[in-house]
Amino acid sequence: MPAEPGQINTTAHRARPTVQSPALGRTTARGAAWMIGQAVGSKLVSFGSQIALTALLMPEDFGLVALAYTVRAFTDKLQDPGITAVLVQRSRHFERWMNPAFWMSLSSGVMAMCIMLAAIPLAVWFYGEPGLVGLMLVLALSAPLDTLRTVPRARLSSQMRFGTLAGLDLAMLILQMGLSIALAATGFGAYSFVMPLPVMYAVRTGVLWSLARPRVRWALQLRRWRHLLNDTVFVFATYMARTLYWQGDYIVLGRLHGTDVVGVYFFAFTLSTQTLFLLAGNLSSVLFPALSRLTQEPARQKAGFRQAIDVLAMIGIPMALLQAAVADPVVRLVFTPRWYDGIPVLQVLSVGMAIRMVGALGSSLTQANGRFKLQASVDGCYAVMFLTAVSISALYGAALTVAITVAICSSIFGLVNMYVAMRQVGGGWADAVGPYLRPTLIGGGACAAGWAAAQTVTLENQETVQQLLRLAITLVVSLGVYLPLIRMADRPTWDLAMMRFKTLLRRGES
Repeated sequence: MPAEPGQINTTAHRARPTVQSPALGRTTARGAAWMIGQAVGSKLVSFGSQIALTALLMPEDFGLVALAYTVRAFTDKLQDPGITAVLVQRSRHFERWMNPAFWMSLSSGVMAMCIMLAAIPLAVWFYGEPGLVGLMLVLALSAPLDTLRTVPRARLSSQMRFGTLAGLDLAMLILQMGLSIALAATGFGAYSFVMPLPVMYAVRTGVLWSLARPRVRWALQLRRWRHLLNDTVFVFATYMARTLYWQGDYIVLGRLHGTDVVGVYFFAFTLSTQTLFLLAGNLSSVLFPALSRLTQEPARQKAGFRQAIDVLAMIGIPMALLQAAVADPVVRLVFTPRWYDGIPVLQVLSVGMAIRMVGALGSSLTQANGRFKLQASVDGCYAVMFLTAVSISALYGAALTVAITVAICSSIFGLVNMYVAMRQVGGGWADAVGPYLRPTLIGGGACAAGWAAAQTVTLENQETVQQLLRLAITLVVSLGVYLPLIRMADRPTWDLAMMRFKTLLRRGES
């Protein structure tokens, strides 16, 4: 996270600029803490819900809803084609743009609904799954209701009220997952995933509007739409490209293989992205508005960004690698045997996400500087490469082969995206690769040592005890090796992380 002046030892072997303002540094650190805290809670809720849902539903149910979401993912971007990002980037003039943004987003939601309804026959033909009809109807009819959150959420984000957003997101997830489990227990199958959405959207919209209180008039202000569209069109292009590579593996597997294969892959992919969304996804939502306030001060912007990614890499990369190391005992302990085929898929994807995680934050810096067209070009090129590689791999294999391809492509994109971001503030390949080196080498070695030590445990007819011991040994050895080594190898980042952690603890106690 961005540092406050005078709090980092600048005489250490890798000195950091200490130019971040105290107010913005504290706000960004608190915001990151709120969002990551919310994400921890969300992942615990999601993981517990996934355990329950995998016990109640079949892989085919997961596969069917994954295919429905491949269509929904594209229309989602029509619901918010970049309006939120543009509003946050223009936060100093939010009052001027919020009214046309509201009507523009509502129109986009209605358009998304119509397109998804029209796409139902095509999706049924493409995947050969008549069961998609009802699922897609529910998703389509929910779209306009979902768009009502755009303006109030953007206002809260531009005001950096991250604690409010974090609490609301966690509450809505609990509501959604609770309804899903209840529906699954009463026999609703794949519909358990989609039927809670209208209820959750309605509650969330009401709370957001009561908190943000944006002033919306009946005047559409159509003349201002085109000024929003100038940047929105490139943000929308970026979103569509990201949707292609986030959904491309599901699309290809759904076309070439059955819903059982898609279901196992969906299960593994969802677990593999836990660390990515826990850290990078939530930190990005804080960094974007914070960095947008520093567009006129590139030195401060670069310093804050570099410190944020250094801390993220030191924590996130070993977490993703540790996730791969403990995947086997965790899945065998908490999931039924029908999901065991997803273990190697989960391991491979977790390794790929380690590199992707840090690189994903590059988009925050690029877009904070208003370089929406550049980011759209980067994501567009990656989408083409990704779809080509995944399509070829799916012809010669199924879930595991595609997972290996996705991991390789994700790693490449993470590095390239970081390089493009660093170029905006005068950096180069050394700045792009630097944050990865120590955490990857030390974290990889530590997790490999933990995994190898765990494999020495073999107990006859005591499967549960064996998996518990393997899990414990992997965690203890991996962390026992990594923490002291990374502290010695990268003391400035360690001190920065500890300083932020202690500050947050003091705030929590007060």
